Amino acid sequence: MHCLDLAGRQLATEGSDAVLDERARRELRARVRDLEEQIVTWRIKSAIRKVGQAHPALGRHLVNAVRTGAACVYQPEQPLDWLL
Repeated sequence: MHCLDLAGRQLATEGSDAVLDERARRELRARVRDLEEQIVTWRIKSAIRKVGQAHPALGRHLVNAVRTGAACVYQPEQPLDWLL
């Protein structure tokens, strides 16, 4: 049984967002953006954990060097000379 049936309400149909005022719409969009950022952050941290399981030294390096948030930044503790 759907929870809305228990509450005696109907499932919202397409175009029913008219019940939201502009402020509620803005707040809802902001919350969705926040959740999307948390998902990207989670995916990056999850990938780093998996790398750490396969290569502990690299995992430790990435945990210390990668920062997530509004922007994802790789900033190693010490400068590295990469060989490509």
